[in-house]
Amino acid sequence: MISLKVHGLRQLDEQLAELAGALAAKTLAAAARKAFMPILEAAREKVNVDTGLLRRSIRLVVQKPESGDAVVRVGIRFAKVVAIQRGRRKSAEWRWHFIEFGASNHVAFPFLRPAFDENAKRVIEIFKAELAAGIARALKRKAKAAAKGKHSQSSSRERLG
Repeated sequence: MISLKVHGLRQLDEQLAELAGALAAKTLAAAARKAFMPILEAAREKVNVDTGLLRRSIRLVVQKPESGDAVVRVGIRFAKVVAIQRGRRKSAEWRWHFIEFGASNHVAFPFLRPAFDENAKRVIEIFKAELAAGIARALKRKAKAAAKGKHSQSSSRERLG
């Protein structure tokens, strides 16, 4: 497993804290999803294609945080049979590691790690930009809703008074 921690986003973190929990999680997850797309695309381009099952099995999954960190996984979809052929289950999940890391009788054709290594800096740049834009949109919507709420409260007072 490859881990990537982003530091130095104190201002964005403070702005993110201004949002409600669910909205903050949604904003964080959306930014992470967009940021990791280059790794997904690169992994799909780099994978050695025989039948295409392995390429179609590469997925991006974002787990929205309940609190704290978002978890993003770019990798192979597990526990799902991709196709059935001649009565046999056919999936790519059982063999991806032989392609990525090689075996005693099989040369390695890495695709996940190189995709990550080539795009790590780009992921951070996209994440910062998308998170800043997402927070700005969410804060703008929050301010608009608050103004609308104040406006509706004042007009209801006028009707009552």
